[in-house]
Amino acid sequence: MSKSLEFAKHHGEGRGCVAFAPAGGPGAGLLVTTGADGRLAIRNAQAVQIEQASNPIAPGEAAGAHRLAVAPGVVAVLQDSAAKAFTLPDLSSPRLLAGGVLPLRALALSPSGATLAVAGDDPGIRLLAVGSSAVLRTLASAPYTRGLAYDPEGAYLASMGADGNLTVWDIESGRPVFSKKGLASKVDILSRQLCEPAWHPDGGSLLAAPGQDGEVVVYERLSWRQTAVLSLAHGSSQRLVAFSPNGLYLAAADEDDYVRVVALQGGQALGARLLPGAAACLTWHPSSNALLLATETGDDARGEFTRWNGVVPEDQPGPHEVLDVASAAASLGAAPGSILEGGDDDVEEGSLPSDSGPDEPAHGRRRGAGRFRFPPRAPPPQAAFQPGSTRPDRSGRSYLCFNALGTLTLRREPGGGAGVIETSFHDTARHRRRVPLITDHLGFSLGHLGTQGVVLASPATEDAPSTITFRPHEGWAANSDCTKALPEGEEALCVASGDTFFAAATSARLLRIFSLSGLQLCVLCLAGPAVTLTAGGDSLAVVWHAQRPDADGTQHLRYSTYAVAAGAELAQGALPLTPGSTLVWAGFTPEGQLAAQDSAGEVRVAGLRWGAWAPLFSAEAARQGGEHFWLVECGLREVQCVVLAGAEEPGVSVGTAPRPTLSSLPTRPGLLAGGSGAAQEEERFRCLWEREAAQDQAALDAARRAEDQARRGEGEAEGELPRNPRAIGPSWKPPAAAATLRSLRLLAELAKADRCARCLELAQQMHTVAAVEGAVRLATHFKAIALADRLSLVLEERMDTGAESQEPQPSPIGGGALLPRSQAQGPATLKRKGAAAGEDAAPNPFSRRPKPAQA
Repeated sequence: MSKSLEFAKHHGEGRGCVAFAPAGGPGAGLLVTTGADGRLAIRNAQAVQIEQASNPIAPGEAAGAHRLAVAPGVVAVLQDSAAKAFTLPDLSSPRLLAGGVLPLRALALSPSGATLAVAGDDPGIRLLAVGSSAVLRTLASAPYTRGLAYDPEGAYLASMGADGNLTVWDIESGRPVFSKKGLASKVDILSRQLCEPAWHPDGGSLLAAPGQDGEVVVYERLSWRQTAVLSLAHGSSQRLVAFSPNGLYLAAADEDDYVRVVALQGGQALGARLLPGAAACLTWHPSSNALLLATETGDDARGEFTRWNGVVPEDQPGPHEVLDVASAAASLGAAPGSILEGGDDDVEEGSLPSDSGPDEPAHGRRRGAGRFRFPPRAPPPQAAFQPGSTRPDRSGRSYLCFNALGTLTLRREPGGGAGVIETSFHDTARHRRRVPLITDHLGFSLGHLGTQGVVLASPATEDAPSTITFRPHEGWAANSDCTKALPEGEEALCVASGDTFFAAATSARLLRIFSLSGLQLCVLCLAGPAVTLTAGGDSLAVVWHAQRPDADGTQHLRYSTYAVAAGAELAQGALPLTPGSTLVWAGFTPEGQLAAQDSAGEVRVAGLRWGAWAPLFSAEAARQGGEHFWLVECGLREVQCVVLAGAEEPGVSVGTAPRPTLSSLPTRPGLLAGGSGAAQEEERFRCLWEREAAQDQAALDAARRAEDQARRGEGEAEGELPRNPRAIGPSWKPPAAAATLRSLRLLAELAKADRCARCLELAQQMHTVAAVEGAVRLATHFKAIALADRLSLVLEERMDTGAESQEPQPSPIGGGALLPRSQAQGPATLKRKGAAAGEDAAPNPFSRRPKPAQA
């Protein structure tokens, strides 16, 4: 059993905090403490005795300080809803830096002491100038932040929230460079429980963060790959971590009031102590083998401050000793170069951070004796997810599905009884009938809202297997619901439903497809673990892992799309993602194309014209402030999303509160900007029009193949168009008149901008005589006589060849784009029939005729 520690009270009942003033500034080595009595004290670093104390931080108020941060020449403290700063070493010049209504929970000073980061229950992390109290920037973080940590170079800020998410922010841009959801166990948002990460003192080469099940997870700077997992105590969540001054050891405090110390190399446990209350602060002594602790005490507790001497055994290097690379490697029993790597030559590319002073190292330079190198550990593959779902909030509410049709809301009772699932539609005029509530006796965790009904899935338990349930919106027959139990050891990972089917991807790497009445249509094998599943109309798409992720976390995913009624695979290939990102959403556009979004905010759509995916929308380009776009539906011309400020996903509305509002944002295909507004709109339209045309042709080709297979025994010739092309689902649509109207509108803009050559090229791509006639009239209206003459020749050619009666044909170079059968001609080849050599284009028949000469 570990030895007990002697505690002493110095700030009354409540939370205490302790920190050392860093070297290189005024008050270097001083020990600063604060606590519930609202007093700030400077103490002897060797003996816990008050040498000097300030006046109460908040005179006349009972609220005390509960967090503390120290930088060269400055100390900052937090009250419930205020942050104040004092000057070291005399604790003079108190100044209020931040105030508000909601409590502040975390703070961190930049290495130079010029900037203070504060956050709490309200959304956002405020970066404040210590000298002027001005707000320099607000980082768009979720509410309920529980821990902040500046890296030693001042380039990054790590934050952890009550939801257990870890985020690393780039200070210069104000944007996150790395995030890990659910890293630590969740914290009650009404409590003051902490969850704080820590940077390695060697220039922040490593970032340690509390994990789940007694683990501390270590990430490497810049690449942000997971390099080590230190297991400290099974079953107990870690809350605070702190590196020793030389970076060889790590101290961690858990929610069971234990503090443990381990060696980073190998994770060897060096000791543990039980505290009288929850740990509120950990700090290593800068010049001794000791660890100072502060706790959150009660009436029956022994005290709030203590010093743990002899933390590291005598046969190992002390936590404050600066060792060279060779001696450090030998002392830890490893081959030379395997543990530490000299920091002087390890310079990463980058610019000087704004927080650095003239004497501070450049961005990427490592301070201290060296840097740890752990054996590389491949990042884990992305877990399966359900598109449009959210995590349960503290009251047990969550969205099982939030799509363009409506929502599936799961509400669980706090006592653990059976929950209910509520179905709501966005378009209440179309769906007038209220769908009855579904009582959740099976513990459903997956759901999808389709046009015909709701499909749900529950995980396996000790008493019941994993189940899949389909309930139609309007069942005309008795017992119209159907439930399928999966075999033992097989569990549903994601579900989807279409117009005539529902499906589930399972942990056995199987794709199971059922009819709406519950008849199993087929079972398909997947080449890797399933990631997600989506459906639209008669189309079904599944995404799976093709191989293990790269070292930077980039996932390697593949997809397949199926026409369920035809029993055919329509497409298969690699799914592109931004390097280092994961897939967060997948779905079909209203036009029937597969679209996907990654965690970097990039939305891509399957581009059939070139046989590859194409960019469609970028959240980074559309973002104007700190918004987060939670995608609901993606179309070729606009995306439907919920715009969130300070949150990553919408919350479930309570009572009469309105549901999250859908916003429409125009797509941005990622084209380069043109020379004028008309040119930019033209290029945007061309990109969309080509995709729509390619989609039309691909759907027709799929319809031909499906009909050919279905009627080979009926005496019909192969290759004919299907009698009812819409039978293949909403993915098919005839060539739209809206495309012609957009073409004419664009041609008018081009003619107004005097871009006649481009107008002629656009008119040559029109398929109908009526469209070309409209182009001629527009050219005449804008008095573009030369353009009107050439458009008249295009019109004559269309009328002679009967282009209007001929269907578009696939381009031999486009892989599916639609072009008229007649070959498009350039301006140099346009000649009026019967015109003499050297004679230019014919006069415009629609232009004003010259008046005859007066006799």
